[in-house]
Amino acid sequence: MGESVFICPTYLLQETFAGRGWKAEFAIPPGNHAEDIPYYFTSYPPGPTYDNTQFITSFSQSFMSIVRDLNPNAKFDPSNTTPPWSTYEQGNTQMLFNVTETGATDIHAFTTDEALLERCAYWRSVSEYTEQ
Repeated sequence: MGESVFICPTYLLQETFAGRGWKAEFAIPPGNHAEDIPYYFTSYPPGPTYDNTQFITSFSQSFMSIVRDLNPNAKFDPSNTTPPWSTYEQGNTQMLFNVTETGATDIHAFTTDEALLERCAYWRSVSEYTEQ
């Protein structure tokens, strides 16, 4: 259900608005829905589970740059270490916001998995029957 409800619709939106949006994956374990909220609003209880200033700054300011400048690459704080982030088009990259097993911040661009895109194509093909 997760792919058909949460993941695949984001790729359909990116395809619809090709080249006019950015795609990211928030993957701080366990990576459940809405666990990114404390990283945008650090006073939101219970606060970020990965309490790392570099990560929080890079994650939140990348999205704030979209709000302010319509571009996550318009950095207004030099401590934002997010690498260059290209707009998403099928086959292009998206940004991963994660932490390694050793506790180090892991922010990097990656290419969308073709197998995932194939599964999303399947979900789209049966959407008439699943009403999703």
